[in-house]
Amino acid sequence: MKNQKLASRYASSLLGLAAEHNILEDIYQDMLLIDTLVKESREFDVFLKSPIIKVNQKTKILKVALKGKVNNLTEKFIELLIKNSREFYLHDVVRSFVKLYDLKKNIKTAYITTAQSLNAENLKKLEEITKLIKADSVKIVQKIDENLIGGFKLNVDDYEIDASIESNLKELERDFAKNTYISEL
Repeated sequence: MKNQKLASRYASSLLGLAAEHNILEDIYQDMLLIDTLVKESREFDVFLKSPIIKVNQKTKILKVALKGKVNNLTEKFIELLIKNSREFYLHDVVRSFVKLYDLKKNIKTAYITTAQSLNAENLKKLEEITKLIKADSVKIVQKIDENLIGGFKLNVDDYEIDASIESNLKELERDFAKNTYISEL
C-alpha cells in the first residue's frame, strides 16, 4: 500500500509537470520505454535495486544509458528518484504514471484472451467491438491461453465477455451434473 501511494504521488507530480510544459506525450513515451526496459532487462532492474551501487554511480550510468533516448524532464525525474533513494520504486512509478495518463486521456485497456494469436482481420473486428466502449481510445492487450480451446474472453474495466469454448463446456458440465434432462421419480 505504501509503495502505491509513493508511486502515485511521484507519478502525479511528473504528470502535472509534463502537462505544464506541454510535453505530456513525450514523457508518456519515455515511461513506456522505461517500462519495457525494466520488464525485459533483469540486469537493469537489479542495477536499480542494488544497495551496493552508490547514488552518484547510478546517476552517471543512467545518464549515459538514457542520453538522447528520453526527455530532459524524465532524466531529471529519475535523478530525483535516485537522490531520494526511491529508485527501487521506479517501475511502480512508471506504471502509476501510465495509469494516470490513461485516465487523463480517457484511454481504456481491453484485455483479450484467446487460444491463438489474433490475425489482423480479427483485431480489426475487436476494435469495432471496443468502439462501443465509452472512451477516446482503447489499448488492446493480447494474452494466449491454450485451455480456452477456441473463442475469446474480453475484459474491459469491470465488464467481461466470455465467449470461450472452455466456459461453454463448463456450463454444459454443470447442466449435466444437475441432471435436468432426466425426470426424477
